[in-house]
Amino acid sequence: EYMRARATAEAALIAMKVPAIQPIIDNLLTFESPDVRGNACRVLGVICDQAAALVPPAAAVPVVQPLIDRLNNDPQWAVQRRAATALGLLRDVAIYNGVVPVLISHLGDRPEVKAAVVEALGRIGDLRAVGPLVNTLVTNRRGATTELRIALTAMGESAIPALSGVLGNPEGEVRLIATQAVAEIGGPNAVVPLGGMLK
Repeated sequence: EYMRARATAEAALIAMKVPAIQPIIDNLLTFESPDVRGNACRVLGVICDQAAALVPPAAAVPVVQPLIDRLNNDPQWAVQRRAATALGLLRDVAIYNGVVPVLISHLGDRPEVKAAVVEALGRIGDLRAVGPLVNTLVTNRRGATTELRIALTAMGESAIPALSGVLGNPEGEVRLIATQAVAEIGGPNAVVPLGGMLK
């Protein structure tokens, strides 16, 4: 009954769109229950998802700083994870409002948060993240290997030079993930690195 009531309330907030944003920020993002805070992050992400275009970019800007605050300061990793995921849905709004460097600064977090941060960076697609993502692949990939491959693939051909630099890494898992990402990106620039791997 509780789950049904909660789902109904969340659906109603999402349907309200812009009018729901400030009340969620004011009343739910700092609520004492981490479950409520996490769901508030998720609902804000759904409302402000720029791919879904439920709200215009200007309406999504007010959620940026409150979500960053949850990512940076919430004592519960599950809430931090939800905040990172929501920030990734903002796409260009995230780029123009300073989210990318904040997300990059969390690539060293615990695996659950790191995986959500990597996924968010892949969705945003800002090329400033390529180097840090490749570095994470080489040095700190535990718990986020699939997300790293997907995020680096999403960066497109601009990621191929950085990925090519780790195709000779001594660790097989690093070589495999980098090779998969280059192959999935494809295109003319992928031919030489992939040909080299055939040797």
